[in-house]
Amino acid sequence: MPSLNQFSELLDAIDKLPPEDVETLMEIVEHRRIAQRRLALARDIREARQEFQDSGCQTQSAKDLMKEILS
Repeated sequence: MPSLNQFSELLDAIDKLPPEDVETLMEIVEHRRIAQRRLALARDIREARQEFQDSGCQTQSAKDLMKEILS
C-alpha cells in the first residue's frame, strides 16, 4: 500500500496534468477497478461453488428457507 507521501505526490502530479489527461486517467483507473472487482467476484463465486459442493448442501426454495428461518 502506498504511503501517505506517495499518495500526496501522486495527487500533486495529477494536478499538473491537463484536464483531458485527467479525464483519460480517471477512465483508465475506473476500468482497472472494474476489472479487479470482476476478478474478485469470479474468485468468490468459484470458492462458494466449491464450498457448496464440498459441504453436500441441498438446494431449497425461498419459501422453504423462510419457513426454516421463521420456525
